[in-house]
Amino acid sequence: MTTQKIEPEIGDTTLPPQALMLQLITGKWVSQAIYAAAELGIADLLATGEQTAEELAGVTNTNADGLYRLLRALSTVGVFAEGENHRFRNTDLGETLRRNVPGSLRGFARLMGMEMTWKAWGEIVYSVRTGQCAFERVAGQSAFEYIHSRPGEAEIINTAMTSS
Repeated sequence: MTTQKIEPEIGDTTLPPQALMLQLITGKWVSQAIYAAAELGIADLLATGEQTAEELAGVTNTNADGLYRLLRALSTVGVFAEGENHRFRNTDLGETLRRNVPGSLRGFARLMGMEMTWKAWGEIVYSVRTGQCAFERVAGQSAFEYIHSRPGEAEIINTAMTSS
């Protein structure tokens, strides 16, 4: 095995291939954590300043300990920053999860974390093997039929498509 260093596209450190690959493999964890923060509107709540997980939990109707762990996890990848007394604030990355700001990716984060999107991506090997649509396999209908029958999810999809 080679010890060649690979420069990641994000960050300023050189990582060995195994460390970079581990980041890529576990990327779904980060993606789902970002989805949860977007779904809960955390970045919008932090737009006015630092707050604790307890304060945010009261507004988002979530468990304070669970929310604290989510915020800490997202702080390790630069979405939020934790200050003194366990108070969190947005970073430049976190700002992209706010509603109604130029360049917002909140809708896209919500789309990628939606259950049906998640399930369809879980069937990628099926699509590669068969050439068939994984979404139709898991949803039992075309994407357009699915969207038409679910106005709430259609709104998320429309927001995501216009943001990207």
